[in-house]
Amino acid sequence: MKILIAEDSKNDRMLLKKLLTSCNYEVIEASNGLEALESVNTSKPDMIISDIMMPKMDGFTLLRNIKKNKEIRDILFIFYTANYVSNKDKQLATKLGVSLFIVKPIEPKELLKKIEIVSKKYTSGQLKPTQPVIETEEEYLRQYSDRVFGKLEEKYNELMDTKKFLDAILEDMADGVIVTDTDMNMVYCNKRMHEIMQCDLPVGKNSPMGHHMPCIPDMRYARHELFETEIINKKDNMIHLECIISSAINEEGEMSKHIGVFRDVTERNRAREEIDKKNREITLLYDIDRLFSSFSGSDDLIECALDKVMDVLQIEGGCVYIVDEEHDMAVVKLCKGLPSKFIELIEKQPLDSPGVQAVLSSDRVVNLFVPSIRIPGITEADQGYGVEQIFTVQLRSKGKVIGFADLMVSPYMEIHEEDMNLVESIGNLCGFALENLLMHEMFEKLVVNK
Repeated sequence: MKILIAEDSKNDRMLLKKLLTSCNYEVIEASNGLEALESVNTSKPDMIISDIMMPKMDGFTLLRNIKKNKEIRDILFIFYTANYVSNKDKQLATKLGVSLFIVKPIEPKELLKKIEIVSKKYTSGQLKPTQPVIETEEEYLRQYSDRVFGKLEEKYNELMDTKKFLDAILEDMADGVIVTDTDMNMVYCNKRMHEIMQCDLPVGKNSPMGHHMPCIPDMRYARHELFETEIINKKDNMIHLECIISSAINEEGEMSKHIGVFRDVTERNRAREEIDKKNREITLLYDIDRLFSSFSGSDDLIECALDKVMDVLQIEGGCVYIVDEEHDMAVVKLCKGLPSKFIELIEKQPLDSPGVQAVLSSDRVVNLFVPSIRIPGITEADQGYGVEQIFTVQLRSKGKVIGFADLMVSPYMEIHEEDMNLVESIGNLCGFALENLLMHEMFEKLVVNK
């Protein structure tokens, strides 16, 4: 037996075909009523199994055309539908001459059983094709319009309810959602995405293509897996987004839309960066502590400590002093990357000088000074080297200042709180190790002098 399947759903058509061919039925396919009618006129089947709601020509119209044609009106006609399932739908189908009315979904075995029964009755002559009882076109159009418009209204109300439901979900989402068509024109942007982008368009208004252009390039590539990207929002702020892009595929297997879901992870990434930075700082301080404890001479320790601090701050000049209480002086132990004029001015400074007192009396381990406060006798012309502030770090051990370091900072350099905290930690490590080495060196001198 040859069976024609008229079904616009590709998946439903494929499943029904596999089911029928497994029982040795010959199967022909059509994706709508118009295509089915053309196929019937070309190659007459024994049975038609048709959906009702189809594009171009629906099942009711297909059945009406079949029954109007004397050459093909004897074809067994079965409706297999999930949409037109009311009693009025069944009544109209019966009046049009349908042989059997089956409502989806139904178990495959049950479906095959119904088809087999109709087929056997038809083959044995027990079942004759049903003839329509609606004779005039006016009566047909009246009843047809009643059913079609009723169904359209029902479907419209269902779609509106679904739309309201989905709109409520999308607008309350914590993630931003963007939908574009295949030409990358924005067709939807939810409230959260407007907030992320700090967009000035009214929520719910379709955006022009260029409005969210930073998001658009990634929308072209459906990855179906999380990835991260960065965008600049309308307020020129850098935003880190965690994204997933999907493609909406229609029943013909064609891509119809791009759907992007974007989560603002800017704060999370900043927290990660802070944690990573702290871990690097802890590792650095641990390595520095081990390094400082390995030196046997104060000069090597001081040079290493100055190099480390200059590297952390990315500066090129600094000077380290030791507090010599016996001679009441702050004695220069090492200078690097400083003009000779500066070195001449700071070579030896009395402990009671205003600049040294400003360092020693401070409760803070690190301080920023203008050059005129720290360097006695410096003139405005001497500051032409580009140094407008001096970053001074105390070297402490057991609560006592045993030395300090002047770091020459560019006027264009911004010193952050975390930089000051890190340098403070290095200064404390250096101060403790330096005091032990200085005491050891003093003890050795005493032994040699004896």
